[in-house]
Amino acid sequence: MSDVIGPDEEDFLRSTSRAFLLANRADGSPTGWPMTGIYPGDGVLEFSTYRRSQKVVDLVRDPRAAVVLAPRDSDRALVLRGKATLDEARDELPASASTAPLHLGVADGIRERAQERMKSGKRVAVRFTPTSATFVPGVGA
Repeated sequence: MSDVIGPDEEDFLRSTSRAFLLANRADGSPTGWPMTGIYPGDGVLEFSTYRRSQKVVDLVRDPRAAVVLAPRDSDRALVLRGKATLDEARDELPASASTAPLHLGVADGIRERAQERMKSGKRVAVRFTPTSATFVPGVGA
């Protein structure tokens, strides 16, 4: 765990992969993307995305970011603020990506194709390191 991620946040991060990654456009306005977040347990949240995506362009230009973890039926959400960096050396999906998204109904072959694209360099891992964590009321239950 990190100084920001305590036991309650750790449990919450392990319980959901439904995340929204937020960043700043070139003009400073906010933008966001629904993502599958993987929490390997080291205080850092990981994502996989296409190297040429707009989110990568935005995060390389301005690494300040936020992540909202909002489970569908939860009475709370977790808001993380921090910094996103590309893991240029990574050539495979985050360790738990092969099992974590199973409950999301991912079609057969998607994980394998994503893994192939990581190896080829078409996809890249984004590591988000939180500097603050706040629980807020959710929209679910």
